[in-house]
Amino acid sequence: MNKKFDIFLLILGIIFALITALLQLFVNIHLFNLKKYLYFSFYFIVFIYWLKDQNFKLKYFFIYSIISFYFNFSLTTSFVIVFTRTFLDFFNISSLTKNILITLLIGIFSTFITSFIYQFLKIKSLNSHES
Repeated sequence: MNKKFDIFLLILGIIFALITALLQLFVNIHLFNLKKYLYFSFYFIVFIYWLKDQNFKLKYFFIYSIISFYFNFSLTTSFVIVFTRTFLDFFNISSLTKNILITLLIGIFSTFITSFIYQFLKIKSLNSHES
């Protein structure tokens, strides 16, 4: 089990980032609200994925959930503000295009981080289960 990322979560996260970006073209909902609704469905799928894994202990999944929620809902807001004010404001693009770029960037970046955290805690759980 030398994988650094959980492949299922990596693919699922990228799909959800793409869906969010596409929905922004057709739905007039603010970026953070749309992201919030899709992340809740993402975490529901992750929870079902966790249920099928018998060796991944609840305490490690709980730690993953706290870290992932904190990262996705708290840290991304400050990142968006810094990113838009330092980089995207120099370009003359529409706010919809800015929102789509931010969604794709943050969605894919957070997907890699949460996939790594999930895999790391899954390995920790398996190692503690064997002890």
